[in-house]
Amino acid sequence: MAQLGVSLDKVTHFILSHGHYDHGNGLPVFRNVNRRIPAFIHPMAVLPRYAVTEDETRYIGLCRDHLPILESFEMLVKEDFTLFSLDERHFIGGHFAYENDFELTSGPFFIDEKGTVPDLFDDEIALGIKTQEGLIVISGCSHHGIVNITRQMLRYGGCSNVKAVIGGFHLSKASAQKREKTARELKKTGVQTVYAGHCTGGEALNSLKQVLGEENVHSLPAGAVISIENA
Repeated sequence: MAQLGVSLDKVTHFILSHGHYDHGNGLPVFRNVNRRIPAFIHPMAVLPRYAVTEDETRYIGLCRDHLPILESFEMLVKEDFTLFSLDERHFIGGHFAYENDFELTSGPFFIDEKGTVPDLFDDEIALGIKTQEGLIVISGCSHHGIVNITRQMLRYGGCSNVKAVIGGFHLSKASAQKREKTARELKKTGVQTVYAGHCTGGEALNSLKQVLGEENVHSLPAGAVISIENA
């Protein structure tokens, strides 16, 4: 935030895409803020989360020591929410469903250490921005699948086409078939520009470029600033 010149005093809202440590462990930045910042954090984001494989079991939920910080936010969504409109152009969508046959899982994620209860990511949320040229979808990790999320965000926003999709697509360990299917189905939404980073993976980025056009697909490193015309 300091490198980007972002002051805590000017933060108007806080959005947590889902309850994994690599998305929420920056919470201590807000520890000493003396006002209640409106926050979009699904109540289930605080649940324990684990990555369980044959080789290891790792805790990947929010740091338990950070959870008291959440009490200083003004929580805006309840467990059963699907859509929260900030204004005429901006909205938060959640309660995503697994609607297709190729985005049924994003990995070995569970809510128990034994790996018996799959994590369905009921806490995952995304940001929608309506523009003159279509909807901009900003996702965190897309555990429900970026195609599932994009299509449902279109419905939530009452939009007919997608201008841009921005975020992590969680395809770094996906099969070639899933990567190519994701790219083809995204193209059907009419998306003009894709910014993909974090958990997307280099091979998936190449698949997206092959289907959507290299000039339309961009990597998304931390700290990137994106300017979108006619927004």
